[in-house]
Amino acid sequence: GWDVEWHRGFTHSIFVALFVTLLMAIFNWFFHMRTVLGFGGALLSHGILDYLITKLAMGVKLFFPFSNERFK
Repeated sequence: GWDVEWHRGFTHSIFVALFVTLLMAIFNWFFHMRTVLGFGGALLSHGILDYLITKLAMGVKLFFPFSNERFK
């Protein structure tokens, strides 16, 4: 379903987490760099933690957009 594609899809990618963190760092007039790194670490760790605990679901797209393979 769309929820699995959305929740454990591109939103859990290591590269998407890095990209969003970079965008937050570039436009950091609103956040302090420490906050940016905290949010970036949370984004990155969420995808990796879902990968580590996913056994029955379809898996996590950790390397999107370079691979559509799901890891579990």
